[in-house]
Amino acid sequence: MLVSDFFLPHLGGVETHIYSLSQALSSLGHAVAILTTADPVPPGAASRAGVRYLPRGVKVYYAPLPALTAGTSVPTFSLSFLYLRAVLLRERVTLLHAHQSTSVLANECLLYASLLALPCGHTDHSLFALGDLAGLHLSAAQGLVVNTSVQRSLAVSAVTGANVSLRNGQPLGRIRVVPNAVDGEVFRPREYLEFFDTWFMLLRGNSRQVTFLHVYHHTTIAWAWWAGMTLYSTGDSYFGALLNSWIHVMMYGYYALALMGIRCPWKKYLTMAQLAQFASVMVYTGFCFYYNHQQGQLEGRHVLACAIQVGEMASLFVLFYGFYKKSYKGKPKQDDSKKTDAAEIKDECNAALEASVSGEVSDECAVAIGSLVGAARRSARLAPNRIAAKVNKAAEATSPVAKATARPSWALFN
Repeated sequence: MLVSDFFLPHLGGVETHIYSLSQALSSLGHAVAILTTADPVPPGAASRAGVRYLPRGVKVYYAPLPALTAGTSVPTFSLSFLYLRAVLLRERVTLLHAHQSTSVLANECLLYASLLALPCGHTDHSLFALGDLAGLHLSAAQGLVVNTSVQRSLAVSAVTGANVSLRNGQPLGRIRVVPNAVDGEVFRPREYLEFFDTWFMLLRGNSRQVTFLHVYHHTTIAWAWWAGMTLYSTGDSYFGALLNSWIHVMMYGYYALALMGIRCPWKKYLTMAQLAQFASVMVYTGFCFYYNHQQGQLEGRHVLACAIQVGEMASLFVLFYGFYKKSYKGKPKQDDSKKTDAAEIKDECNAALEASVSGEVSDECAVAIGSLVGAARRSARLAPNRIAAKVNKAAEATSPVAKATARPSWALFN
């Protein structure tokens, strides 16, 4: 039986995890039941109470227990023992699996199941603080329940396992890391989406933009992710993807500003952020390697996955650092105050061209449009002065009477 306050119709990571786990166990021939609370229901959902059925014959008990907040029942302090005992005996439960430390229903069922001599397991899905008052109370209560009732604790990532050990005082040998539902097949680069921009560059004849850094990065990162998901598909895979998502937010923000002719304030720091990302992923990979070694769960495929990850990040760090050093270091600074408007236009166009050749900007169209927008903006600033000069010259060629009566139209442009 799977037990938690957090289940459908509420939506969340724990809820979908329990549903997917129940379906997978049922498909393997196990009789599965779920115990959760009936109230409160989310807005727009029908009230649920009693017994409902899910696909594959999974039975769901919606217990009529009072709710404290959305998804958390009120502690009953053994008042719900008779009801929950009847459910456990009726379903002839042989294993109770509780989910999430903050679930009051899960913690009470663990205590009741231990009184009935039922084997128990517990899965923690989240990281919790260790120093604040709420974290201290949660750790004390959860440590009492887990250390007296649970034979095996599970964690969805290595970091979560370490957090559980610190909070509950359990030895790492009793905490097993089970990957969150990750299908390595989904991450196979079979559609070759990563390579489309390169094909477009080659078809347009812009082979100079297809640098070694560009080809190496886009080719190896796809297969490195596939290897990581296939050999070591754990919840810790989120770390590199999370950092990379923020990098791409900065990158495409830079492209958008370049198209609008606006100088990007974080252009120089974009490559620095990428270097920090590579270094952070290497450190995090080392932590996962050490943690699994301490647990005795380190296998050959894990070692190979960590080696591929560290090798990929280290090589990208070297290549991107070379690009950063070439682009931003060793260049003499020019006094922009002494530049004429025409010189600024020329420098801006040259900078855009250099960025296109070096591969700093991966879209040639974006470079061209950005340079044209910049040149148009500079020309618009020059236009009033040039028109004023021509009007003034024409005024000087007129008669003295015309000069005295003529409206100084050049004033409109000053």
